[in-house]
Amino acid sequence: MIQTRGETVEIIHHKKRRKNDMKKKQLLCLVLALLFLIPWMGASLADQTVYEKPASDDVQEKAAIEQAKATLCEHFTDMQAILDASTAEASFGYLDAEIKAPIWLVEFRDPDAYYGSYFVSLSRKGELISYSAPYSMPYGPDDNELTGVTYATPGAYDISEQEAIRQAKSGLTEIGDYENRMDRLTEKAYFLYGERYNNGDEPVWLIYFYQDDVLQQKTLLAYDGTYIDTVPAEKQFERTSNNTEGLGERFTYNFSEMTVQEKAEFSRKWIPIVEAYSKDHPYYPARKDPFYLATRRVFGIPGKDCISQQEAAKIAREAAVALGANAETMKARKIGYSFDVTDPEHPFWVLILYSAQLEDLQEAIKRENSDPYEVRIDGKTGKVLMSYNTIGKTDEDGFYY
Repeated sequence: MIQTRGETVEIIHHKKRRKNDMKKKQLLCLVLALLFLIPWMGASLADQTVYEKPASDDVQEKAAIEQAKATLCEHFTDMQAILDASTAEASFGYLDAEIKAPIWLVEFRDPDAYYGSYFVSLSRKGELISYSAPYSMPYGPDDNELTGVTYATPGAYDISEQEAIRQAKSGLTEIGDYENRMDRLTEKAYFLYGERYNNGDEPVWLIYFYQDDVLQQKTLLAYDGTYIDTVPAEKQFERTSNNTEGLGERFTYNFSEMTVQEKAEFSRKWIPIVEAYSKDHPYYPARKDPFYLATRRVFGIPGKDCISQQEAAKIAREAAVALGANAETMKARKIGYSFDVTDPEHPFWVLILYSAQLEDLQEAIKRENSDPYEVRIDGKTGKVLMSYNTIGKTDEDGFYY
């Protein structure tokens, strides 16, 4: 199948941040931020958006907008009509934390169109920094469709190179006069991963078409042959993702606020949906998606032969105190409850004891009050299976949070 994904995924995702941080870390960061508010503000000031007026020797607004228009027309197809229907908004200042100087950011937005905005960023002297189409990663001035990719080998889920070329050729018959010169074209196909393509989660087929050894056209297909985009040789792809409906409301779940009954309902509803979705989207499970991981466990409701939620809470508090938690502030801690019945013969409770919510910030930041804990308890016997301080445990089972 695909070449070893472990290293590939790490390379592709090295710039990503987890979209769903655990509540335990959020609470701790909030307390620390409140305590050290003044120095934190000073240290991070350079990372804040600060607008300025351009100096007399900087590129001025009108020139920045015209240069941005020219950039988009140079790199994307059929841009003039889009730009004519769009409103241009140019901002100048410290708009990128990675660039320690003022820059121009020009946005072209058509409020009546279904697509989003086009962006161009320029240095204060007019050098191109980046440009982007709606819903796509920005291109740097020297970037192209092969920048930062990892080549792979198609497997059972993927169409073959021959089939990818055939489907790409079929699409070319609708463009210009390619149908009349198809026999004069040669092609080269690449199967690859890249952060630009489907956020690095799914591979794509990139097919180049040449005539007399000169590149003429580029076509992008999903791993299963679904059409994504095609552009002339000198242009960049605007669409780089295989659009699917996804799982819709999946982003609305919040385990830290769910009751045991709600988590059980979550499992009943979403496990079958995710299983069916995964069959049609074979690369989805490889995304290390917290939602997907949450459906790898089965949540349920304790039976008559199991210890109650109140009993589990008492045991978990005692376990946390044994690890160094302050017994006197234990009742100020919010608790997240999960009853795991993935193995119905061996169910267990998972309790997350979040930081104590105290009005006295000096007390709140003490580790005995701020450190969160996880405790797992045998659902039938009440025996503590595992208990630990979760600080620094970023790779633990976040789907319990």
